[in-house]
Amino acid sequence: METARATPSLSQLEDLELPSIPAIVLRVIQLVSDPDVDLKTLCRAVEQDPALASRVLKLANSAFFRQSARVSTLDRALVLIGLNAMRSLVLGVTIMEAVDRSGPDGLDLREFWRDSLLRACIARALAERRHRTLSEEAYLIGLMQDLGIPVLLKTDPTYASMLAEAGGCRQRLHRIETDAGALSHSQVIDHLAHAWSFPEVLRAPLADHHERPAAEHAKDATTALHQIAYVVGSIPVGAVQLDALYDPNLAEFTETCFGLDRVRFEQTLQSGLDAFESLRQPFADLLPDACDAASALSLARELISVAQDATQLVSKLRILIVEPSKVQRRVIHGMLQSMGAQDIRQAETGHQAIELCEADPPDVITVALHLPDMQAASLEAKLRSHPDTREIKVLVISSAPDIQRDAFVDQDQLAAIAKPVRVPALRRGLAGLLKTNHD
Repeated sequence: METARATPSLSQLEDLELPSIPAIVLRVIQLVSDPDVDLKTLCRAVEQDPALASRVLKLANSAFFRQSARVSTLDRALVLIGLNAMRSLVLGVTIMEAVDRSGPDGLDLREFWRDSLLRACIARALAERRHRTLSEEAYLIGLMQDLGIPVLLKTDPTYASMLAEAGGCRQRLHRIETDAGALSHSQVIDHLAHAWSFPEVLRAPLADHHERPAAEHAKDATTALHQIAYVVGSIPVGAVQLDALYDPNLAEFTETCFGLDRVRFEQTLQSGLDAFESLRQPFADLLPDACDAASALSLARELISVAQDATQLVSKLRILIVEPSKVQRRVIHGMLQSMGAQDIRQAETGHQAIELCEADPPDVITVALHLPDMQAASLEAKLRSHPDTREIKVLVISSAPDIQRDAFVDQDQLAAIAKPVRVPALRRGLAGLLKTNHD
C-alpha cells in the first residue's frame, strides 16, 4: 500500500535556494521555442553568452552528430542541432552549470550529472521507440527529474542522512522522503518547473516520476512522458546497493507501454548508453574524469534480467535474411532456427529488403556483401537515412576475409562474418551486435 504524499507548505517551498537561470538563457529558450525564429536573431542571442556558444559548437562537433568536417560557425551548428534539441541543450546545460557553481556538500555532483545525463539519454531512446516527436521533452525530463536532490541538500540539514539511507536508490529515497513527511525531490522539481514557467506537459511527468502511471499505450503527450519518466526513474543507475527498491514488473510495463520486450528493452538501454558516450565530450567539464557509464547501468541490466546468452536473445529477435542465393538463404534460415530464432523473413534484393524493413522493421538483417541491385553498404546507408529503420543492426556475410568497414555509415551497429557460414560464427556475429560477451 502506498503512503500518501506529503503536502509541502508554501513557506517550505519559498525557503528553497533555487538555481537561477540567466536572462540571456531565458531569451534563447524563448527564441528556440518559436518555430518561426530567424536564425540570425537566434545566433546573435547565443553569441551573447560565450560559454553557451562554445558548448553549442562542441555539441555540433561531437560524435552524436557524426560530422565528417569540423563545424566552425555558430549558425551552421544551430542548423545542425535543430530548435528542439537546442532547447533541451540550452536549458539542460544552464541548469547543470547553475547547480555546479553552488553545489551542496554530501553529493558528488560529477557522478550526479553522469547518472542524470545517462537517464536523459535513455529517456530519449525510449521516446524514439514509440513517441519520436517527444524525444527532446523526454531528454529534459530524464536530465532534471532528480534536480530536487542537490536543492534539498543545501536547504534541509537532515536530508543528507535520508540520501545516505537510500543507498543510491531513487525509489527508496522517494519512499523515505514520503514516510518522513518531508519535502520530496519530486515536489521540489515540480516547484522549480513552475518557477521557471515550464509547460504542463513537462511539469506533470516531473512531479509524478515515481508514481506508477497506467500500463497502456499512451495517446497523449503528458501520459507518454509520465511513463517515460517513471521507467527512467525506476532504473537503478550509478552506485546503487544490491537490495535496491525495484519495480519487478518494470520490463512488462515497458512492453505494454512501448512495445519493448526484454531484448528490445536491453537494446534501448544500450542506445541510451551509446548516446551518452557520444555526448561525453561537450559535457566533459561537468562529468567524472573516469566516466564508466556502462558500469553505472550494470545493476539495472541484472535486475531487468536481460543478461541472457546469445541463444535466448536470438529467440526473441526479428531477423531478415537478405541473400540472392536461395540455397544460402535456406542454410542461414536453418542455422537461425537451430539457435532458437522464430521470427525470420527473407529477401533476395536490396530493394525488397528496404520495403520489408520500412513496413515492419526487424531487429537485425543478415546481408550478403554483394546483392544484384546494390552493395550491402548502400543498403545500410538507405536504412540509416530513414527514421524507422536507422537502428536496425546489420550483419554482413562476405566471402572476403575482411570488409571495407569505412564504406558503412554506422559501424557501431555493424558486424561481419565470413563464408562459409557456420553456427558458431553466426552466433558470435549476433552476440557482438547485441553487446553480449557470449560465444
